[in-house]
Amino acid sequence: MEPIRVGVRHNNMSTERAGRFHADPTAVSALAEAYRSHGADLSTQVAQVTTAATMLHPDALGPIGVAFANALVQAARRQADRVAELSTRLTAAADAAAGSAASFIDTDARVATNLGGLR
Repeated sequence: MEPIRVGVRHNNMSTERAGRFHADPTAVSALAEAYRSHGADLSTQVAQVTTAATMLHPDALGPIGVAFANALVQAARRQADRVAELSTRLTAAADAAAGSAASFIDTDARVATNLGGLR
């Protein structure tokens, strides 16, 4: 991956500038795996929060705490749904990053083959 530089970043891929583009498929693959790992961790946390919420008995906090307990369970479920969506998006991002890494590798191989035929 390219280093982050201060200032304006130009993405002009004209032929005179194309030689400056560098991709690191290994780093992109590692990013994909990190996304996939974080997504899996979030899925585990969703399961834990959902289980904990279902185990809270409405009467656990006494008659006055019933409304609070119900609100707590509903809030936990809403947050679990949001975390589950984040997990899904991380998995999609992992798939996209893995696809990009594979494309970089494939393109590099095709360019090497084409250039090899010119020698």
